[in-house]
Amino acid sequence: MPRVEFAWVCPECRGPLEPVDANGLRCPAEGHVFSRRDGVLSLLTDERVGHFSRFLEEYRTVRRDEGRGVDSAASYRALPFADLEGRHRTEWRIRAASFDALMRLVVAPMAEAAAEALTIADLGAGNTWMSRRLALAGHRVVAVDLHTDPADGLGARVFSEFDFDAVQAEFDRLPIPDGACDLAVFNGAVHYSTDPAATVREALRVVRPGGTVAVLDTPVYRSADAGREMVAERQAAFRRRFGFASDSIESRGFLTFSEIEELGRVLGLEWLCHRPFFGLRWALRPLWSAVRRRPEPATFLVFWARKPGRP
Repeated sequence: MPRVEFAWVCPECRGPLEPVDANGLRCPAEGHVFSRRDGVLSLLTDERVGHFSRFLEEYRTVRRDEGRGVDSAASYRALPFADLEGRHRTEWRIRAASFDALMRLVVAPMAEAAAEALTIADLGAGNTWMSRRLALAGHRVVAVDLHTDPADGLGARVFSEFDFDAVQAEFDRLPIPDGACDLAVFNGAVHYSTDPAATVREALRVVRPGGTVAVLDTPVYRSADAGREMVAERQAAFRRRFGFASDSIESRGFLTFSEIEELGRVLGLEWLCHRPFFGLRWALRPLWSAVRRRPEPATFLVFWARKPGRP
């Protein structure tokens, strides 16, 4: 599959990077040096690597304890439609339905209109399962994440039989030129932002006029109180189990329906929204929560918007 056709830019000044050697790039304006290891290009400055080090260590601890990650090409390539390792089948069922909706409602119509492969940024790519699926469909893909673990992060790209770019970078400082992508997808990731408006605005920067930004697999609530209670319960569980709350890097943790509407207003976007069907048991969760007087459960939507302007 083809790789992306743009040149990387410095995440700090957005100036062009120049090659140092086969695996290195340098920002001539600021002197930052970036390197590629095991197929993953790290486009974080030394200062930002230090900033995220504790978060990544705690994140890796939690994820490994939960049995996350893949250990074979067969397990990796089955995702999201089958969890061959059988550890998180409900979550993968949700992701499969969301991905199917993304492909059917967003990617396929865009590709048909363009009559060519799309350039897509998979933001919060995790173990790159979505990047692999998009590459399988013939698109040019860049997988973006902070986590580079060989089983649960960008390093798992080695299990893919299709080629795509993998870059360690942060959402608010994407190393992608202005307007270089047709589509940017927040893949279960936008709720990790402290400022969703700023994060989505950065994604809009790298999307061409007339392109699209999409969000999926982020927990959404009617009530912010319910979202805050979910975050507090999760942090308390982490403290009991691991001795830390996994909050070294502040993040929102969820969105509300009103916040999604406000994002559209602030950024000048007209959201289209789809609620995938995850099964009858899942659909009845709000009723069961009400009967048991429990906080409302999260809703997972697929919503997307076209960037204003003409291609």
